[in-house]
Amino acid sequence: MTIIPNPDSGFQITKASMLWFTQLYVASTDDLLNPYFFPILHDNLTGSPEAVIITAEHDPLCNQGEMYAVALQESNVDALCIQAEGMIHGFLNFSYLIPAAATLADMVWAIVGKKLR
Repeated sequence: MTIIPNPDSGFQITKASMLWFTQLYVASTDDLLNPYFFPILHDNLTGSPEAVIITAEHDPLCNQGEMYAVALQESNVDALCIQAEGMIHGFLNFSYLIPAAATLADMVWAIVGKKLR
């Protein structure tokens, strides 16, 4: 199932909502350049924990997630990046409604489960 969001539908994350979420986590504008807040800003990601990164095709943050995965891989960190085609930001919250989201959630938990054993 492909979900193509209507920009007026309220289902797509907006710049305003991203700024609002960011303000919940930052104490000052200095935090915006803190590599602990935005790990992709680290000069050297060597030694970072391995990662499973899920992006959504129609998420404004998709490219940022994929760039982070590449940066980890270039630092010899085991990073798997999966793009959910046709999906929007937060799609996993709707896995009970969207069969493709449920399938992806099951796949991710299986991958994580193997890593934890």
